[in-house]
Amino acid sequence: MRLTTFIRSAIAGLLVSGSAGAMASPSKIEDGKISKRIEERLKSDAYVRDEKIDVAVSNGVAKLKGKVSTRAVKDRAAKLAQVKGVKAVDNRIDIEGEPKVSSDGAGEVIEDSWITTKVKSRLTNKDQLKGSDISVETNGGVVKLTGTVTSDAGRVYALDQARSTKGVKLVEDHLIIAPKH
Repeated sequence: MRLTTFIRSAIAGLLVSGSAGAMASPSKIEDGKISKRIEERLKSDAYVRDEKIDVAVSNGVAKLKGKVSTRAVKDRAAKLAQVKGVKAVDNRIDIEGEPKVSSDGAGEVIEDSWITTKVKSRLTNKDQLKGSDISVETNGGVVKLTGTVTSDAGRVYALDQARSTKGVKLVEDHLIIAPKH
């Protein structure tokens, strides 16, 4: 009788463990939810939605693959992939030919170096920016402003000048408000 009970218990245990193995593990379910969250963020972002990016999540590591038009888009996709539950982002997105030019929308090609020079000239010797130290970098029409300004009004002025420069697609604000030295 005891042997029969033992055998039944053992068989029941094997059946339960076997069926549990056939079901998706909790980490795979969570990875799937994270992957969907990342895909939704990429599709809803104006700068990334038209790009071809594949997302795979395994054990909390988000792997991004595909080809995008600029480094700024690649970096933005990586930032968008940093959602709750992601331990790390493995960004394997390729950039199609590292573009050095932008278009003004009317077909005129504008070089990044021209945009940088134009933005710098618009920020030089301006009363609103006295005592400021601003660096300008441009990549694929995306302008990055870094450094210090002496007031919030100066920050707003610098950003407006950069945004209104011909050929600029996006302005990244990395300016810090600090007192004049």
